[in-house]
Amino acid sequence: MPREPAADRTHHHAALEALAASLQAASAARPPGGPPMAERVDALLAEIGDPWASVVVKVGGTNGKGSVVAMLRACCQRADLAVATFTGPHLSRLTERITLDGAEVGPEPLRRALLEAQAAGEAVVARLGPGARPSFFELLLGAAVILARAWGAEALLVEAGIGGRGDATSRLSAQAVALVSVGEDHLDKLGPTLTQVAAEKAGLARPGEALIVGPGVPPELLTVVHAAAEPGVRVTQGWVRPRGGGRACGGPGERPRGTELCTRGWW
Repeated sequence: MPREPAADRTHHHAALEALAASLQAASAARPPGGPPMAERVDALLAEIGDPWASVVVKVGGTNGKGSVVAMLRACCQRADLAVATFTGPHLSRLTERITLDGAEVGPEPLRRALLEAQAAGEAVVARLGPGARPSFFELLLGAAVILARAWGAEALLVEAGIGGRGDATSRLSAQAVALVSVGEDHLDKLGPTLTQVAAEKAGLARPGEALIVGPGVPPELLTVVHAAAEPGVRVTQGWVRPRGGGRACGGPGERPRGTELCTRGWW
């Protein structure tokens, strides 16, 4: 993507921040009693349309999501696939959240995409009522879909938020879902037990999608993930072993040197 002159970029960042503040205020004022998140986001994505990417992968988990997205992006680029990513939270600029081939979106393209997503959200409100107004995160997800389609991205990699089943990204159709890890960081929101956290994160996958469970998920939670996955979700487990075969090695989250990542069959 071509770089904007510095003065224009500063102006466009200010305009983007003003729009973001306005959208956040509007979603915060959403009245209670609206439709469930799933219905609201499904309606929004239906208004926005398909990203047209050949490959869509959702990445969830407590820790390590961003690293997995970065590795998958590198794999796509090595295969000469145009790849868009949606990640969060950002460190300093909202534009960090959406990239094409590793380059972050410019503030003006993101502002225009957010305006398009906002228009889609208003159509949802007109049909389902004011309680169906999308959240700012949902509009950002919509903007990522819009930009991926406009860019002609062949792959779209989407990092989930805190949860899984209750996260807006779960409503996006994908070929595969990576569950990187399950930890204690968000017990107050998803728990209070790790079993409940694992069950919630398993809901990131929808029927017909492949759910790949990484070695960062404790072994005792694998059956929980399998049981909590929606019917029609294909679940498989990844682990590490000595390169060239042999006995499995490494605990959750570990990847010793001289090892390779393997998977077991579909459950």
